[in-house]
Amino acid sequence: MVAYLAKLEQDGKNTRRARSFANSAINPTLGAIRLRDLDRETLSQWLADLAASPRQTRTGGLLAAPKSAEEIRRRRASANRTWGVLRAALNLALDDGRIHSDAAWKRVKMFKNAASARLRWLSGQEIRRFVDACEEPFRTLALAALYSGCRLGELRQLVVADFDARSETLCVRVSKSGKSRHVTLTKEAATFFARIAAGRGGEELLLQRADGEGWRDGEQRRRMLDACQRAGIAPAGFHSLRHTFASLALQDGVPMLMVAHNLGHGDTRMVEAHYGHIDPDNLRQTIRERTKPLGFDSDGSNIVTLRR
Repeated sequence: MVAYLAKLEQDGKNTRRARSFANSAINPTLGAIRLRDLDRETLSQWLADLAASPRQTRTGGLLAAPKSAEEIRRRRASANRTWGVLRAALNLALDDGRIHSDAAWKRVKMFKNAASARLRWLSGQEIRRFVDACEEPFRTLALAALYSGCRLGELRQLVVADFDARSETLCVRVSKSGKSRHVTLTKEAATFFARIAAGRGGEELLLQRADGEGWRDGEQRRRMLDACQRAGIAPAGFHSLRHTFASLALQDGVPMLMVAHNLGHGDTRMVEAHYGHIDPDNLRQTIRERTKPLGFDSDGSNIVTLRR
């Protein structure tokens, strides 16, 4: 796990979640086992126990064991994410020659149907009420997410020079995948970023708190809940603003591949999995408007049924 976390840092990836999983769920239970002594039964039992265990609070306390269907689904989803981190670390150990076979973990099965329930995104009316309920400078941070679809971690690291007014793009230099990308902005979004970047040095943080410092991890949670409460809408996390960006783009007819590129996905699989059901009427309309006819007679008048 130490080697895996070091590799993530070397590749410029965010290690916070992987480190949290390692410290809370992987190392305490499996850390003393030698790689050559790992077997499928041990890993499968560890995964099952993890899914059945009580959820930890942010202060280190334990909640009750999962009982309802939704609680069980959430714990299984969390166990799957933890297993994904451990499996990646084991694959790295295999690549590095620390172990010579992946037989111990290759056939360990993740929990099925544990993916997140319907993603939370804001409707058009909710967006207006939410933004109006936000106080500066958090309002600017929230608008940046709605205009770009960027993750909070990506927004926190943006500097003024990352906004290119000429091409109307936003350069995300450090992303979750470790790869950089350019987010194409709408005219409205470009105007917004041009306003907050005007007259500032290129290396200044683009999005700052009131004291001029950068946003720290976790500072957005209470502000999101307070804004939703003032707006009279259901609670939403900051990541919901990213989902809102994607859902609105798809509803407006932006192709999935372009939405996936702006979000930083290598292909459309994640977009299809999370947003593929959005606005089927718009999908049908787009297909009918953009697909050219083949040129055949479609009334069937020239078709005769052959009988035996």
